[in-house]
Amino acid sequence: MCDSWGYAHRALWRFAVPIRQCEEGGQETYLTLPLSPAGGHLVNRSLEVPQPHSDGCAAGLLTSQPIRGIVHPTEVDTPIPRGDEHCKAGKVNICVNVPPKEGRIHYTEGGAFARWVTWPDFALHVLPDSVSLEAAVLMEPTAGSVHCLFERLEVRAGESVAILGPGARGQLLLQLARAAGARPTLISGVQRDARVRLPMAESLGADRVVNIDEEDLIAAARELTGGQGFDVVVENAGVASAVEQAIEIARPGGRVMISGGGIRGGVTIPLHTWPVIVKELTLYGEISHNWSSWNTAVQMAARGQVRLEPLLTRVYPLSEWEQGFSDAAVGDDVMRVALRPD
Repeated sequence: MCDSWGYAHRALWRFAVPIRQCEEGGQETYLTLPLSPAGGHLVNRSLEVPQPHSDGCAAGLLTSQPIRGIVHPTEVDTPIPRGDEHCKAGKVNICVNVPPKEGRIHYTEGGAFARWVTWPDFALHVLPDSVSLEAAVLMEPTAGSVHCLFERLEVRAGESVAILGPGARGQLLLQLARAAGARPTLISGVQRDARVRLPMAESLGADRVVNIDEEDLIAAARELTGGQGFDVVVENAGVASAVEQAIEIARPGGRVMISGGGIRGGVTIPLHTWPVIVKELTLYGEISHNWSSWNTAVQMAARGQVRLEPLLTRVYPLSEWEQGFSDAAVGDDVMRVALRPD
């Protein structure tokens, strides 16, 4: 048995890790983990397991020293579909055979509430020594942000990027954009973000921070981009006004990602299509992440290109879970909240 950190939608706990031996012939193997009950649907594990064996099996052969690792089971499809072209290409997040929510492993095999669940061994990534176990709870939204910016929008050095919404995901998007060489960068929020989130974005290198309750976002965007608008705009707020603003501040020929509010089922709005038509904008959606997203996220965290520690605001004992969830839901001074066993 080994003690380690785990994360379930801003919740930390300890768990044991029994590991089944690799089958002969290189058959697919699974990590079987017993879980303590914890709230939430995003399940990100930090754990210690034996090192991968040289034959490619990622678990079970007890031949090496333990390593620190992260299991990302949340968006793994179980059973893994074989007939869909997206799945064959590694894009399991948009497999037509698996519904976006109910078909995912935390529904079919059990998530953080389950006593035991079974996940494929390819979901295990080695955690860099430079990333603490507590900070590793933010690796999942980092992987999602990698998928958004690099795999979907293909952000390049020299492009201007605006991010609407300064929560933890927005701060990660900002850091990744800057790491790619995007300039200038802007991040916006509202008055409730003025105490912590907007100053955090400034400290992480945003070229312009805008409180839209006090400033005109459209005017700020024009000023920062010389009247051109942004090459890339990521709507990360999940409100109708942010979708409209994203389309407005994008330059002609620009790319707009609509991703906020996905966990709530999206946002329903009347869309004025004229700016999309005359500016020849390309609209994007994104969901979740893939193995490649995680691989890139872990490498960038290891190199210090994205900082996770500043985004974990508080860690509560499990006995104070109600306060932790309340802070996470309505706290103006909170990025992410974690719960730790008493």
